[in-house]
Amino acid sequence: MNLYISQKSSNIVPDSQQQNAICYNSAMSNIAYIDGQNLFMGTTKSANPWKVDLSRFRIYLRDLYQVDRAYYYLGYVQNGETYQ
Repeated sequence: MNLYISQKSSNIVPDSQQQNAICYNSAMSNIAYIDGQNLFMGTTKSANPWKVDLSRFRIYLRDLYQVDRAYYYLGYVQNGETYQ
């Protein structure tokens, strides 16, 4: 799964309670770019397939990573071609 989070501000403060974690400043906002095809294939074609509830995923991104905007990109398949 490809999930890219872009930070609008470089004001990042290390979290003293968890090692290697990042505590985001409340003034900072993030943008997520989500590869929909990769997310779909990674979750439905795995050993234990599952489906992503996109509305809950959006809330997760907002709460955990302070994502203000999320862009979900899908590719277009012509003439019913299958993904290989």
